[in-house]
Amino acid sequence: MRIIHFSDVHLSKSNEKDLNQYYLTAVLEDLYKFDSQSKIDLILITGDSIHRGGESFNFAPTENPFDYFKQSFSDKIVQKLDRDIPIIYSLGNHDLIINEETIDEMVETGMDGKLLTTSAINSFIDNKRDEDYVAFKKQNKFKEFEKKLQFDCIDKYHSNFESAYIMSIDGQKIGIASLNSSWRCTPHLPEKSMSFGSRQILEVSDFFNKHNTALNIGLMHHPPHLFEDAEKREIINFLELKNIDFIFCGHSHKSDSKCLHGVKGNLYFVTAKSAFNDPREKVGDYQPGYCVVDIVTADNLVTTYFRKYVHSRVEFDKDTEAAQDGTLQENMKSIIDTNSFHELVDMTGRVFEARKDDIDSSLVVYGTDSSAPQKLREIFVMPKLTNTPESFAGPSKTYNSLESLINAHKRILIVGRKETGKTTLINRIFTEISGASHIYQQIPIYLDFNDIAKKKITTLIRHFLNIGANKAKELLDNSKIILLIDNIIENESKESQLGIKALNDFIQKYSNTSIIGTTSTQIDVLLSTEDIIFKRHDFLPIYINSVKTEQFKSLAKNWFNKSSQIWINNNLDKLIKTFTILRIPHTFFSMSLFLWIIEKQENFKPHNHANLVDTFLKYILEGLKAKDSKAGTYNYERKIELLSEISLQMYKKGDKSDSYALKESQILACIENNFTLNQRTWDPSEKLCEFIKKGILIKHTHRSSYVSFRFDSFFQYLLSLNIDNNQEFKKEVFNRDNILSFIDC
Repeated sequence: MRIIHFSDVHLSKSNEKDLNQYYLTAVLEDLYKFDSQSKIDLILITGDSIHRGGESFNFAPTENPFDYFKQSFSDKIVQKLDRDIPIIYSLGNHDLIINEETIDEMVETGMDGKLLTTSAINSFIDNKRDEDYVAFKKQNKFKEFEKKLQFDCIDKYHSNFESAYIMSIDGQKIGIASLNSSWRCTPHLPEKSMSFGSRQILEVSDFFNKHNTALNIGLMHHPPHLFEDAEKREIINFLELKNIDFIFCGHSHKSDSKCLHGVKGNLYFVTAKSAFNDPREKVGDYQPGYCVVDIVTADNLVTTYFRKYVHSRVEFDKDTEAAQDGTLQENMKSIIDTNSFHELVDMTGRVFEARKDDIDSSLVVYGTDSSAPQKLREIFVMPKLTNTPESFAGPSKTYNSLESLINAHKRILIVGRKETGKTTLINRIFTEISGASHIYQQIPIYLDFNDIAKKKITTLIRHFLNIGANKAKELLDNSKIILLIDNIIENESKESQLGIKALNDFIQKYSNTSIIGTTSTQIDVLLSTEDIIFKRHDFLPIYINSVKTEQFKSLAKNWFNKSSQIWINNNLDKLIKTFTILRIPHTFFSMSLFLWIIEKQENFKPHNHANLVDTFLKYILEGLKAKDSKAGTYNYERKIELLSEISLQMYKKGDKSDSYALKESQILACIENNFTLNQRTWDPSEKLCEFIKKGILIKHTHRSSYVSFRFDSFFQYLLSLNIDNNQEFKKEVFNRDNILSFIDC
């Protein structure tokens, strides 16, 4: 069986002329060649056929944008191939017609508050399956079009959610399901807050079973990895369990194809490029294209031919960036060992449970009285990631999803300045891999680079998984482990050299192990130094860009959505305008501090980064309850004075390679000295615990007797206060030989 897969045509008034003048000519000729070799049995179009509901065409209310798309695109294919070919469509977010008549904000807000669990979503689907409900007005035109489609089929049904068809192709009964992943999409709803509803899969499965189908195919615009973790796992689980053999997706505008071999069944994913993105696009991943998929059920073989449009020749050619020679062939027969697979899933679940609290506690909001979500997966926003530094001119490749990042290369180095979100990103990668063991089939191991200098990596892996040496070796030999190494530093310090040697030795011994690392190493050092571990072992550098308006908007929506949907609707534009003029670093850390303060002080506009940090600390420290002493009230100024003294001691005596961490006993001595000089009789350990509890200081898990500031910005700000109070330190800072080193302590 030969299937043609298109997605994301985004037909609009602005690209219609380009479509007719050269793109259609090229794609029709390419399809004709493939059809001549082996006849095309089925064409799938997985959403976003039109752009923004066809608003640029200004259709009359009685007109249907999808009828126009069919005339402009689909019918041209049928005419070229000179025979009727079934064309099945799925609904994309751009296919929704969004305006005042189709969106009821009160209804949408109410649904936001109710559809919070998979069971609530499925119950909603059961109740609204065939109801003329106000929230479905935005998809009515598509559903009307879908019901009018004419092609030979044995049986079919439609609903507000999924639609399904039974066809006979080459004498076999084939089940085809158009699954609706876009029914919850609205402009205000973050992508990862979308709902799908596994009930759609269960319904089509029952329909297919009734007809005893030989092969089952699903279409859905959004790939499953875009949904919230719990729903994503349930989607994949039911797709496998209910014998859906193929899922064709779109939305990402990038080609991909992979087979998941699980104990419950095999599931083959095909993601198509944008069929008609910018025809002059220079970045290969995003050039227009489509897929040809050949399925030979007798041999369990699937062959995917990736095609891309070459504008200079006005023709299609092999997409060699999607696969070698533009072709990927896989065996659909499961080769997985059931016991090994269950063991891997069990281990992955255990490591996630062991780390999830540490991951959430690393957030700025964690433990505070903020109304923002305090779980990483609920507040996380994907940063802009490119394969070239932000300052470089020219085209660059962008990684828009966690899956595309994880699969980009065997060894990846995430590069960014301090507090640009590297640790948050690697933590989110950890939850992504551990929450989708069916997809990645690897166990994520989180390591801090500082630990590698002190213990063998294999020992750290064993301790992380609580397993023996033989089991660790078995997992490594079979490439079942992916290392996530935070804070890699390559410099002349003893600790760094020991860590680099350990990493080098590990890579040489276990060369097939996937690694994703983070580093704050200067970009010019990375690019100019040849004898560096990242170049010796072919790490792919991926750069974190500064926070742009799009990311800030998503973060603000995630921050306020659950607590005050009305407030965010009324104030988002004002927030974005303030963001564009802020004279603070455009990092996720700084933006998080800003939004945290906005909760308390709505019109707050920081003068600079120091003012931002100072205001945040003021709110945090005012919550510390301290008793009066003989020397007076222990107010904010006294607390800051003490913290600045601690920062100076860390600078002088702390471990520079580990966030200037200082032994707990040395910090207690510093606090006691301050209390003695100020005639206070408080317990130093009690005050240290208060600072830790409030998230200003942090106790190291990998070195239990060491303490550092929780965030580098806290340390740098408090250390800078010593310039006014300590003449010796001031002289050291402004010494010509030292001043540059204080730019980034």
